Amino acid sequence: MGAQAGKWTGDVGAVLPEISAGYKPRKKWATPEQLDKLLGDLEADDAARAAYIVATSAELGATERAQRSDVGRDLVHLRGTKREARLRDVQLLSADLGLDTV
Repeated sequence: MGAQAGKWTGDVGAVLPEISAGYKPRKKWATPEQLDKLLGDLEADDAARAAYIVATSAELGATERAQRSDVGRDLVHLRGTKREARLRDVQLLSADLGLDTV
């Protein structure tokens, strides 16, 4: 419950991160070599989940709801729930681009 409902009397500023109008997200991503190293350092189940997230941009909850039948040759159905846009199909990158598909 929020302070407006009279249920909490703490300092909101003490628990919320400081946000700057000048914030710019980093434009950096893992190289294929870095991803290989990461996946190699993880247990098999965690590596499979991480690879699924990288390939599909799925959030953790969608990976927990994923079913084998959701993965096709070119598309993966993501079972996101928080917003309508999270329930979607994503196209996997083609081997023509030098990347493997599922």
